[in-house]
Amino acid sequence: AIQVEDFARSEDIIPLSSVPLQFVVNVVSPSNAGIPCGYLPPVFIPPTPLNGNCIPILWGQRWNATLLAQIQSNLTRISVTGVTPYVVLKNDTHISAGIAWNATDDNSTRQVICYNATDSLGTSSGTRCF
Repeated sequence: AIQVEDFARSEDIIPLSSVPLQFVVNVVSPSNAGIPCGYLPPVFIPPTPLNGNCIPILWGQRWNATLLAQIQSNLTRISVTGVTPYVVLKNDTHISAGIAWNATDDNSTRQVICYNATDSLGTSSGTRCF
Protein backbone atom coordinates (compact mmCIF):
# COMPACT_ATOMS: atom_id res chain seq x y z
CA ALA A 1 0.00 0.00 0.00
CA ILE A 2 1.02 3.59 -0.58
CA GLN A 3 0.14 6.52 1.63
CA VAL A 4 -0.73 9.72 -0.28
CA GLU A 5 -0.18 12.86 1.80
CA ASP A 6 -0.35 16.57 1.08
CA PHE A 7 1.44 19.30 2.98
CA ALA A 8 0.91 23.06 3.22
CA ARG A 9 4.67 23.69 2.79
CA SER A 10 7.52 21.45 1.73
CA GLU A 11 9.23 21.74 5.14
CA ASP A 12 6.10 20.64 7.11
CA ILE A 13 6.22 17.20 8.72
CA ILE A 14 2.51 16.94 9.60
CA PRO A 15 0.28 16.40 6.54
CA LEU A 16 -2.95 18.30 5.91
CA SER A 17 -4.48 14.98 4.84
CA SER A 18 -3.34 11.39 4.48
CA VAL A 19 -5.07 8.76 2.36
CA PRO A 20 -4.02 5.11 2.00
CA LEU A 21 -3.93 3.81 -1.58
CA GLN A 22 -4.03 0.10 -2.30
CA PHE A 23 -3.75 -1.53 -5.69
CA VAL A 24 -3.21 -4.94 -7.22
CA VAL A 25 -0.70 -5.75 -9.95
CA ASN A 26 -1.64 -8.70 -12.12
CA VAL A 27 1.36 -10.12 -13.99
CA VAL A 28 0.44 -12.39 -16.88
CA SER A 29 2.48 -14.37 -19.34
CA PRO A 30 2.53 -12.69 -22.75
CA SER A 31 0.60 -14.60 -25.39
CA ASN A 32 2.75 -13.12 -28.16
CA ALA A 33 6.28 -12.97 -26.77
CA GLY A 34 8.49 -10.61 -28.74
CA ILE A 35 5.68 -8.24 -29.77
CA PRO A 36 6.33 -4.69 -28.58
CA CYS A 37 3.96 -3.18 -26.01
CA GLY A 38 1.27 -1.13 -27.74
CA TYR A 39 1.74 -2.91 -31.07
CA LEU A 40 -1.57 -3.42 -32.88
CA PRO A 41 -2.34 -6.34 -35.18
CA PRO A 42 -3.61 -5.65 -38.71
CA VAL A 43 -7.21 -4.35 -38.68
CA PHE A 44 -9.64 -4.51 -41.61
CA ILE A 45 -11.36 -1.20 -42.33
CA PRO A 46 -14.01 -0.01 -44.84
CA PRO A 47 -14.64 -0.67 -47.69
CA THR A 48 -13.93 -4.28 -46.62
CA PRO A 49 -17.19 -6.28 -46.48
CA LEU A 50 -18.19 -6.97 -42.87
CA ASN A 51 -17.73 -10.37 -41.28
CA GLY A 52 -20.91 -12.41 -41.80
CA ASN A 53 -22.30 -10.21 -44.58
CA CYS A 54 -24.53 -11.88 -47.15
CA ILE A 55 -24.28 -10.10 -50.50
CA PRO A 56 -26.86 -11.08 -53.16
CA ILE A 57 -25.45 -11.25 -56.70
CA LEU A 58 -27.64 -11.78 -59.75
CA TRP A 59 -26.78 -14.50 -62.25
CA GLY A 60 -24.39 -13.19 -64.88
CA GLN A 61 -23.16 -10.35 -62.67
CA ARG A 62 -19.52 -9.71 -61.84
CA TRP A 63 -19.04 -8.70 -58.23
CA ASN A 64 -15.96 -6.73 -57.09
CA ALA A 65 -14.74 -5.82 -53.62
CA THR A 66 -11.67 -4.43 -51.90
CA LEU A 67 -10.25 -5.91 -48.72
CA LEU A 68 -8.39 -3.12 -46.91
CA ALA A 69 -6.31 -3.55 -43.74
CA GLN A 70 -4.56 -0.94 -41.62
CA ILE A 71 -1.07 -2.17 -40.68
CA GLN A 72 2.00 -1.30 -38.58
CA SER A 73 4.41 -3.67 -40.33
CA ASN A 74 5.30 -3.34 -44.01
CA LEU A 75 5.65 -7.13 -44.25
CA THR A 76 1.93 -7.82 -43.81
CA ARG A 77 0.16 -10.22 -46.16
CA ILE A 78 -3.51 -10.86 -46.91
CA SER A 79 -4.74 -14.44 -47.31
CA VAL A 80 -8.03 -15.05 -49.15
CA THR A 81 -9.95 -18.29 -49.65
CA GLY A 82 -12.94 -18.73 -51.96
CA VAL A 83 -11.56 -16.47 -54.71
CA THR A 84 -8.13 -15.46 -55.96
CA PRO A 85 -7.19 -11.79 -55.46
CA TYR A 86 -6.45 -10.08 -58.75
CA VAL A 87 -4.32 -7.33 -57.25
CA VAL A 88 -2.54 -6.78 -53.92
CA LEU A 89 -1.23 -3.30 -53.09
CA LYS A 90 0.80 -2.31 -50.05
CA ASN A 91 2.29 0.84 -48.52
CA ASP A 92 3.58 1.74 -45.04
CA THR A 93 0.13 1.96 -43.43
CA HIS A 94 -2.27 -0.17 -45.52
CA ILE A 95 -2.51 -3.35 -47.56
CA SER A 96 -5.38 -4.06 -49.93
CA ALA A 97 -6.52 -6.93 -52.12
CA GLY A 98 -8.97 -6.62 -54.98
CA ILE A 99 -11.30 -9.58 -55.43
CA ALA A 100 -13.95 -10.44 -58.02
CA TRP A 101 -16.51 -13.19 -58.54
CA ASN A 102 -18.74 -13.99 -61.50
CA ALA A 103 -22.17 -15.51 -60.81
CA THR A 104 -22.63 -18.24 -63.44
CA ASP A 105 -24.49 -21.55 -63.80
CA ASP A 106 -21.31 -23.32 -62.65
CA ASN A 107 -21.26 -21.49 -59.31
CA SER A 108 -24.85 -20.38 -58.77
CA THR A 109 -24.88 -21.63 -55.17
CA ARG A 110 -23.59 -19.89 -52.11
CA GLN A 111 -19.98 -18.68 -52.32
CA VAL A 112 -18.10 -18.14 -49.02
CA ILE A 113 -15.06 -15.87 -49.08
CA CYS A 114 -12.75 -15.77 -46.06
CA TYR A 115 -9.80 -13.48 -45.47
CA ASN A 116 -7.21 -12.46 -42.87
CA ALA A 117 -4.09 -10.33 -42.63
CA THR A 118 -0.92 -11.50 -40.88
CA ASP A 119 2.17 -9.40 -40.23
CA SER A 120 5.86 -10.22 -39.95
CA LEU A 121 5.55 -10.70 -36.16
CA GLY A 122 2.84 -13.33 -36.64
CA THR A 123 -0.02 -11.22 -35.29
CA SER A 124 -3.24 -11.72 -37.21
CA SER A 125 -6.41 -9.76 -37.81
CA GLY A 126 -8.33 -12.98 -37.27
CA THR A 127 -10.21 -14.75 -40.05
CA ARG A 128 -13.41 -13.17 -41.32
CA CYS A 129 -15.88 -14.54 -43.86
CA PHE A 130 -18.78 -13.21 -45.88
